[in-house]
Amino acid sequence: MVSQTHDYDLPGTACCLQERLGIPKTCAAFDMALGCSGYIYGLWVCSTLLAAGSAKRVLLLASATALERDENAPPMSFVVGTDGAGRDYLIAPGSGYRNRVTAETIERRPGADGVLRSSLDLYMDGSKVFAFTLPQVPPLINDVLSLSGWPMDTMDAFVNRRT
Repeated sequence: MVSQTHDYDLPGTACCLQERLGIPKTCAAFDMALGCSGYIYGLWVCSTLLAAGSAKRVLLLASATALERDENAPPMSFVVGTDGAGRDYLIAPGSGYRNRVTAETIERRPGADGVLRSSLDLYMDGSKVFAFTLPQVPPLINDVLSLSGWPMDTMDAFVNRRT
């Protein structure tokens, strides 16, 4: 399960979904706390489990994606990395254990849009997130194409999924 807004601190959302979906108790179920990059990281983890033979089938819930091990399938190629420098552009500062907000300490302040927000609320500076990611994406696309052996001129289009 990949999400940046889990149902609870504990138990993990994946554990709750395992029971609700009637998936056998013999499965591994875990949460990955990621946002925009979560689906790619989720696919990477799932493909690694399948390639290593650690799993025969995997259900990735970021979107519902079912993957199954196939000895004849071509490998999946990924380029992953991390840059935490933009963390303040997308954050819920009072939501974790580092800066735990309580009923006694919660404050509400107007945001840039005038809406009252607390440190429990998810904050995103969309223009900063966009500016932060924009120079990163084209080189990553080139890296993935190179790693997979796919020439750029064989691509018809790239899809920009907006949420």
